[in-house]
Amino acid sequence: MRKQVAIITGASGGIGREFTRLVLRENIDEIWAIARNREKLDALKKDFGDKIIAISKDLGDADAMRSLADMLRTENPVVAYLINNAGIARMGLSQDFPAEEISATLSVHCYAMAALCSTCIPYMEKGSRILNISSVASPVLIRMWDLKSVWLRPKLLRLR
Repeated sequence: MRKQVAIITGASGGIGREFTRLVLRENIDEIWAIARNREKLDALKKDFGDKIIAISKDLGDADAMRSLADMLRTENPVVAYLINNAGIARMGLSQDFPAEEISATLSVHCYAMAALCSTCIPYMEKGSRILNISSVASPVLIRMWDLKSVWLRPKLLRLR
């Protein structure tokens, strides 16, 4: 029987940490907790136990995304939950943000979420769930990129 996993991005703090705590109540073999900060991930594992698989990755990086896809291929689990919660933010005037920082932010908020859904769906079964958490700015970005059809057609993400 294939192991049941939950994948939670942005798991090391705030809402992600709380989702990790809540998912521990479910019938899950492992929680793949993904975040950039290794120290916070280690603390998460210490606090919540051996079901936590701490994965330190910058989801804005395509190589990191490929390594997660490789991990899924190698482990071949059932992804029971995918909770896309990773995010980065810095407040300020638009002219204060270099293009590289804007690109990195969009990569985490938009690319990573879409790529993780695409990567994980083949490992999901009936009853698996996807939860995408985003900032209030994401609808603006979605309209700008015309990706709204993903949210307006939720049946695309429903597993039968």
